Amino acid sequence: MATLDAITTKYARDGKTVQIVGLNVASAERHERLAGKLGGSGS
Repeated sequence: MATLDAITTKYARDGKTVQIVGLNVASAERHERLAGKLGGSGS
């Protein structure tokens, strides 16, 4: 999840929107719950 968060943050800094597709239900729920809280540097 930290990798997805870092990628999303990296593109958001450039004003882009990221849509993550293909996660199963449990992973999608986990990502929603943890997004922005994992401290990904995005570099």
